[in-house]
Amino acid sequence: MTFKELEYIWAIADEKNITKAAKKLNISQPAISRCLLKLEKELEISLFEKIEGNYVPTSAGNLYLQFAKDVLARKVQFDSDFRELLQYRQGRLRFGITPGRSKSLTPDVLPKIRKHFPDIKIEIYEETVRDLEEGLRMGKIDVAYFTVSDQMEANHAGLHYDFLGKEEIVMTVKKGTPLNEKPQYKIGFLYPWIDISQFKGYPFILLKKNMRLGQIATNILKENKLTPETIEIASVETAQELAANGYGICLCSSLGVREYKERLDIYSFGKQPVNWQFVAAYRIGSFMIEPLRYLTECYKKAEKSLQNRDI
Repeated sequence: MTFKELEYIWAIADEKNITKAAKKLNISQPAISRCLLKLEKELEISLFEKIEGNYVPTSAGNLYLQFAKDVLARKVQFDSDFRELLQYRQGRLRFGITPGRSKSLTPDVLPKIRKHFPDIKIEIYEETVRDLEEGLRMGKIDVAYFTVSDQMEANHAGLHYDFLGKEEIVMTVKKGTPLNEKPQYKIGFLYPWIDISQFKGYPFILLKKNMRLGQIATNILKENKLTPETIEIASVETAQELAANGYGICLCSSLGVREYKERLDIYSFGKQPVNWQFVAAYRIGSFMIEPLRYLTECYKKAEKSLQNRDI
């Protein structure tokens, strides 16, 4: 029994047709037919029966297919782990991170990686969360760092998430912007608390909807029944500059306000803090080489250090 035979039988069951299965595998129809006949002869039992022109697995066929599924899945995992191990031996470390977070954390992290692994080649991809998740599944990168929230579940299929830190979503507005009611200090909130409805009628500055924070901000406005004029920006820095210059209200992560504290008033809001989690994402079952473990620990410490400076 070979991997090729397992793949052939799986394709027949999937396509319910030998000709279509052969086309899918880019082989000849006689070749896949010979494989099926040879295997059934060796096993001394039929794996398929033909019903209304379709190849339908017999009881023995279903048992074989379950075995094939398990073996092929193990082969895919082995190939993936072996490639990762080989990459480490060849000195490659491939990871991704969202651009705004990379600006805040990566300058602190990469010198540590270089010090501990001086011969390793670093490949860093700064992309959106969606692209990073897809890059993980396709094997383009080995680990990715981004945020997920309680309001919006990450696309977990095939991926595992380690939580590295928690941040609060806050509102920023030009320093000295008048309020109808004084801010309150509430337990559990990072900044002085106000009712978001105080800014009814103000323009809101949002990140683009293909960015995780942009989607969260849009949901926050809907939940609070606010329909303000909005502008969508691709850069966190540009959004904060607009807020600091009095264009409107910005909804952002507490991590991203440190550089603007002298020019912005920062407020918490909501019945409970609106939090999101900084995570390290991996393919489920992936082989965690030493540089990846160290890289993740460095990002965790850098996040914590930055949070402490923000408070």
